[in-house]
This record gives sequence, structure tokens and C-alpha cells, in this order.
Amino acid sequence: IERVLYMMIFFFFIMLVFSNVIINYSSLFRSKETQWLLTLPIDHRALFSWRMVETLLVSSWGLIFLSAPLLGAYGQIFDVEWHFYLKSFLLYLPFVAIPGAIASWLLVLTIRFANRYWKYASIALILFALIKVGQAVYSENFNETLSSESVALTFNQVLRHTEMSVNPHIPSTWMSEVILQWAKGYHSQVIVLFPLLLCSYALMGGWLSMAVFSRTYYG
Repeated sequence: IERVLYMMIFFFFIMLVFSNVIINYSSLFRSKETQWLLTLPIDHRALFSWRMVETLLVSSWGLIFLSAPLLGAYGQIFDVEWHFYLKSFLLYLPFVAIPGAIASWLLVLTIRFANRYWKYASIALILFALIKVGQAVYSENFNETLSSESVALTFNQVLRHTEMSVNPHIPSTWMSEVILQWAKGYHSQVIVLFPLLLCSYALMGGWLSMAVFSRTYYG
């Protein structure tokens, strides 16, 4: 049951990156309003920063809407206090800012530099995907005898495919771990460390987007 929360937050994180890229591309490079604003005496970096914040607001409200039922279920199971929902909502704010920053980097770098070499990049991505699929198939065949020995091994074999969602180096894991700690009423360093990590990464990502990557937008 806990792995479901990890997977949900992980896929929401990936979904936010893609949705921010698509909306940012439409608002920064395809919008007639943006073309008109660029003719005015407005700093293009300020325009880029505002569009990034606007995109973040548009693309992130769905995350709270979709995750609310699951958080409500966790709250009922663990009989949490009212401040659990308030803390979870506040934790969403730095969490959604990180994929927004990553999306702005990917968009600017792709439009600015990767359009000349998109064929090579596509071939590299296809080869990488084929290698990963081959590794997964080989690993599945290799462990087939082990998975049939007991129910525990079979269960671990199934969960093995979701290990990426509990990687301790990604923000979705920090988010999920803190929510679980709050729901269960635990008091550890995690409930202080991981929110601070989310806030620091969100602030650093936003600063890089607005101070560094915004300089390459106008060209």
C-alpha cells in the first residue's frame, strides 16, 4: 500500500515535467500575446520568468485534485489530525516547482541547441530504450525460477519493477516519505530534512531558470 503512494507521486512528478514543457512551449514560442509582448520595452528575461510561473500554476492544480482522494484515504486509515492535510498542501508548493524548473531547462536547451541534432538524439534515445527493454527481459527470464519458489519471492519480483519510484535521490521519494511519516505520527529527522531538501531544490531550480536559462530564451 505504501508503494502505491510512492508510485503515484513519482508518476505525478514525471507528468508535471511533460505538462510544463508542453504548456511552456505553447506560451513562450507559439502565443501571439508573447510575440506582441516581445515588441514592447519589456525585459525578455522577466517575460520568461512570468510565463514560467504562469505555466506552473496552470499545470499544477491537477496534481492536488488527483492526489486528494488518496491523501484523504490515508488520513482516514491512520486517523490523522487536521494539520496533516495543511502540511501536505504546503509541501506540494516546493514539490511542483522542481518539475517546473526542469521543464524550463529542457525546453530552452531543446529549442536552442538540440534542434540541429534531433536525429542523433532520437536515435540515441531509441537505442537506450531498446537496451533497457533487453535488460528487463533478460532479468525476467533469469529470475523466473526464483519467482516460482515462494509467494514472498514472487511478491518481491513484482515490486522489483517499481524500485525506481523509491529511489532516495529523487524529489518524489522525499515527498512520499514525509507524507507517510506524518500520517503514521512518526517523529524523525526525515520530516525536517526532506521538506528542507524540497525547498532548497525548488529555490535553486527557480533561480537557475530565471537568472541563467532565461538569457538564452530571446535568441
